[in-house]
Amino acid sequence: MRSPVRWLLAVVAVGVVAAVLALTLRTTPDAFSFNAPPSAVAVELAPGEEACQGPIRVPRGGAFSTVRVPLSTPGRPGPRLDATVRVGDRVVARGGVDAGYLDGGDPPITLDRTVSAARVTLCLRNAGDVGMGIYGTAGAAVQYSRVHVGGQEHEVDLALRFERSERSLASAVPDVVRRMALFRAVRVPGGAYAIGIVLLVVAGVGALAVALRRLED
Repeated sequence: MRSPVRWLLAVVAVGVVAAVLALTLRTTPDAFSFNAPPSAVAVELAPGEEACQGPIRVPRGGAFSTVRVPLSTPGRPGPRLDATVRVGDRVVARGGVDAGYLDGGDPPITLDRTVSAARVTLCLRNAGDVGMGIYGTAGAAVQYSRVHVGGQEHEVDLALRFERSERSLASAVPDVVRRMALFRAVRVPGGAYAIGIVLLVVAGVGALAVALRRLED
């Protein structure tokens, strides 16, 4: 085997090992996000008011125990915020944020249990004595879900992110592939995407090796 090809294969092997180590050693708390950017204050809550976003579709492998969303408290520390996660009319988890967070921050709203239901509603209640706001986006960024405040529907979506305990990036790969499969053509299994990526990498390396060999010749 000619020298340039050997060098190419050595570089590819090092790259593969580095990628595997990166996926194994690096961790992430992310479960899934709601795809609504924090472009502006979506709703403002007076003391005692509650905003509910739902339904929220929890993807397979998206079980969560913490919620994050940017909060607005201009010019003062934020009030206590209580959270409930509901499936239908049943509360399945509770949590909250203590008073004192800063404007624009997204303090972790830690729940008392992990939620894995397929469809949930998240309600955030201003439990303090001053007003506050929740960031999100105007219009329906998520078509199937709506925000309700005091029984009134608002054409906004909250910029929600859902987290779980830390896990390696490698363990999250199957979930990523499954979510990619949501956009697949009919009857194409989700695993086809992973196989396709591997084939593309192998084909690319093979084509480069052939090109180097011909160039040396």
